[in-house]
Amino acid sequence: MIRLNAKSITTHILTKAPVILICWCLFYLTGCKDPLINDTDLLTSDDDLSLAKDTLFPQCFSLFESPLASNAVAVGALGNLTDPAFGKTVSGFYGQCALTSNNVNFGTGATLDSAFITFAYAGQYGKFDQPVTVVAYELSQSPVDSLTYKTNDVFSVSIPRIGQVNSFVPNLKDTINIYGVAYPAHLRIPLTTAFGNKILLADAANLADNTAFKNYFKGFYVTTTTTPAGNGTLYLSLSSTLSKITLYYHNNDADSLTFDIPVSGVKVNHFDNNYAGTPVYTAVNSPNPLGETKLYLQGGAGVKGKILFPT
Repeated sequence: MIRLNAKSITTHILTKAPVILICWCLFYLTGCKDPLINDTDLLTSDDDLSLAKDTLFPQCFSLFESPLASNAVAVGALGNLTDPAFGKTVSGFYGQCALTSNNVNFGTGATLDSAFITFAYAGQYGKFDQPVTVVAYELSQSPVDSLTYKTNDVFSVSIPRIGQVNSFVPNLKDTINIYGVAYPAHLRIPLTTAFGNKILLADAANLADNTAFKNYFKGFYVTTTTTPAGNGTLYLSLSSTLSKITLYYHNNDADSLTFDIPVSGVKVNHFDNNYAGTPVYTAVNSPNPLGETKLYLQGGAGVKGKILFPT
């Protein structure tokens, strides 16, 4: 089986264009009801220009895709979809954050005002006009840079949640005003005071460098709850300058201070698919030996197709 990404598909089509054109012409010639050459003296009734006809009977099958490598993704997938054919799909992503300098010091009397984790929008799939609940967790397990993680890998998280947005519907166009400054549209998840203080009031040793910090704050997991049911998947740019944790605080010397901790390190997309009782489940597990009438395809390590030409 040959798998092609979008770029390679384009290249493949361009390189095969002459062959496709020739094949189209042959099908056109064999399909014409009226003669292309009206002069009966040029062709006899036995002369068919050596053209041949054949009938193909392809067999189509759907299969569940194996988990795919999902390391260092640039775009995080977030949302949940309920489909009559494919069932329920919930997507989320794991990530880490890194300090931009060593030996961070928030000053004497540092007091938290608020904390957020934010992500820049990169697009969406589906309508996504049904509200969902977005949740954020702190990882209790450290991802390892040198390991390969796949779309079904799971990292342990700490309970309770460190952030949540209820009735969320993305708006990819409207800007967001923060303390008088306009920012492009993005997902903004408020974090708990307990989590904000975990960083703001951390011992100096935990803020000495990124090795110490990533051991102290291992990372995050952002996903949606399974209910209420949504109808779309959101794409978030994890490399954007808007993708970060931001602490808003004051100390004894100044007010309205901010501290950013950008997303950096291991980033992994995770997908949960539930096909129970769906046409896809039947097509994959109890296929017609002669092939199915429908071929199911689903991204995010979902469903792939196989087409056979037995003759």
